[in-house]
Amino acid sequence: MIDPLPTERTDRPFFGPEYACALVNLATSTMRSAHNFDGAFSPWKAIYFMFVEEHLAAFQKAYVQPPEIVSTNKSEGKSPFAWFKPVDRFDVDVAITALPVSVNRAQLLAMARSEEIGTAELCISILAWGGMHGANRRRLFERPARPWLELAHEVRMGSLSRSEAYDAFAALRTGEAMLIGMGPAYFTKLLYFLAPRHSKGYILDQWLGCSINLITGRMLVHLNENIVWKRPTSGLVAEINSFVSDANTGENYENFCQAVEALSRSLGGKWTPDATERALISDGGRRPHEWRIYVERMRQHRLVGGL
Repeated sequence: MIDPLPTERTDRPFFGPEYACALVNLATSTMRSAHNFDGAFSPWKAIYFMFVEEHLAAFQKAYVQPPEIVSTNKSEGKSPFAWFKPVDRFDVDVAITALPVSVNRAQLLAMARSEEIGTAELCISILAWGGMHGANRRRLFERPARPWLELAHEVRMGSLSRSEAYDAFAALRTGEAMLIGMGPAYFTKLLYFLAPRHSKGYILDQWLGCSINLITGRMLVHLNENIVWKRPTSGLVAEINSFVSDANTGENYENFCQAVEALSRSLGGKWTPDATERALISDGGRRPHEWRIYVERMRQHRLVGGL
């Protein structure tokens, strides 16, 4: 058994000709998505998804086969040890033990299943892997960490459904604002890695939100979007950033997760929900993946047209 945190420092479908013909039915009458703490199931309405044929075809063109999530020693994201080093551990209200020098997605999933890894150390490793900015790290850890780490431990123990976990984290961002510095894009990373299989959630950042809204043709995820106009020597340019809104609820998150699972079923073969989520987020940076380029182009067309 994984020990608790130490106390001392040691809807409806859209129908139209532009939509794919396959209708994905996730359940016959209700969807039993997760166990409650007492072992009972929490019912959800059956949700039906149709996917925009044009965007589904672009996704399948960008991915001839699903991305593999293999256990290798290849490092991803930031080093947990180096990322957390600027934090004074004596100012944190939960004891933090040794942190790994490097991690990747497969290693974090394995760490979450290990009884040898504490929840606090695991959460720090996940946030470092995700590349949380240093300013947000400071905001997060200069306030009490115990409330959100205890919630993270509940998620790890499987006592909350993914929608309940989302609502609980979202609630920490209101009132006294204990959770400044970690919004939905990051606390859903905790849900993805921490939750056991029966309450599995998926990462919901701007790229997952943009991708799933695009491919379903529905606003499953509420996004705040910021446009900055610039005029460099090449002409008028719009820089666009999207953010997962705090207006989203556990129900929005559940719908998003079910859409990821429905898409993986529609794709078939080796397309697991994990692989589907990984493909939807794609890679950015200086050499962005084909799907990321497509999503950015469609977002620009939706928000500012062809300029």
